[in-house]
Amino acid sequence: MRDRTQRRIEEIAAERSVAAAIDLAIVEAGIEDGRKAMEEMIKGYQANPAPAREVMERAEPARVERVEPASTSAGALPLNEVGIMAAMEAKRRQNPTEH
Repeated sequence: MRDRTQRRIEEIAAERSVAAAIDLAIVEAGIEDGRKAMEEMIKGYQANPAPAREVMERAEPARVERVEPASTSAGALPLNEVGIMAAMEAKRRQNPTEH
């Protein structure tokens, strides 16, 4: 969506022959065009949702593989843990009775 908006803004700037200096007015015009296009898409969906539903039903969900955090050894903090929270956790593990 962001890419389409950027493309739309650049097209408006090219139409107005100001591609070198895109200002707020041109950006707002591009966003307004996007808003109108979205309204048309929503109205089309509300009038006939079947085509969009068919596409969504045929689409396969993204397959995301679960990855466990890497540790240096058993009970160690994950390698990507840095900063104050990791230091506090390490200190807590050294003195489990002090909280």
